[in-house]
Amino acid sequence: MPLTFDDYVGNEDAKRKLKLLYSPAKDDKFARVADLVILGASGNGKTTIVEAAASYVGRKFYKFNSTAIKSPFAIRGIISEPPSEGLVVLFDECHNLPKKIQDSLLNALESGKDGKRILTTAVKETVMNDYIVENVSFAFATTHQSYLRHALLTRLHKIEIHEYTLQERQEIALRYLKRHYGIGSDIIEPEAARDIAFRSRCGRDVVNNCDTINLVMKDIKAISLTSQVVKDSFKIIGVDEFGLTRTDRKLLDFLSINSTFVGLETLEAAMEMPKNDIKSNVEPYLLRQGYMLRQSSGRIITDKGKMALALYKANRKQGV
Repeated sequence: MPLTFDDYVGNEDAKRKLKLLYSPAKDDKFARVADLVILGASGNGKTTIVEAAASYVGRKFYKFNSTAIKSPFAIRGIISEPPSEGLVVLFDECHNLPKKIQDSLLNALESGKDGKRILTTAVKETVMNDYIVENVSFAFATTHQSYLRHALLTRLHKIEIHEYTLQERQEIALRYLKRHYGIGSDIIEPEAARDIAFRSRCGRDVVNNCDTINLVMKDIKAISLTSQVVKDSFKIIGVDEFGLTRTDRKLLDFLSINSTFVGLETLEAAMEMPKNDIKSNVEPYLLRQGYMLRQSSGRIITDKGKMALALYKANRKQGV
């Protein structure tokens, strides 16, 4: 069953803007709708909201993984022969699109002198131009707007996706467990749902964690989702009661043994991780939660971070 706007939790302003932009296609299956760029952090529903928009106007949804697109022929194959009901094409993580492919899409995003859009596919000495029918539209989803060509961005309507609140993550968990596993809210302890939301950093985390929790429930033959089931599940997942992963704790533990700011190169060696991964994938959550500080001189753990580490170690020592 296709996802709809009713299935999508949060980002009400983004949903309203999408409905307005896609409204011409509600009554005309051949109408052209706006091309979009969807901006927001990973795991917060960029793909889902575009899929819901496609469902809203009854058009087929197709997603490209931009990291896998190396040749313009990959795009031409799906766009040159679209389905009769129309098509919404999403380029996920589009900042990974090679520059030459971004350039090849420019003509596809605006009408030429004859009022038609053209997809240009150029390989070596061969150039092919395909007219794009009106009921094909494009969406580009990215976490890194600055990596896209300015010429591409100026042709797109911007939709900003905000991170889910704790309450929204809880609602996602309840809906997902009901929709996919038939686990209704009547057999879920309120504290269990709140714990899932707290330990999950984004919508994608909620989904993945709920999948694991369902497996644990089946394994122990649980008839209800209790707080203890959630705690046991997150022990397996590796996320503690403060929302910290093993990697988070390793970083904070290293910072805690230093009384001054620690440089990124030092952290790279201590963590045995590329510094870009530390900076992009580990530090943002710790900074948002106030567990560490980052300055030009390096990184340092906060009192809140020290307290979380100490409580975690104390709880494990007591077998909690």
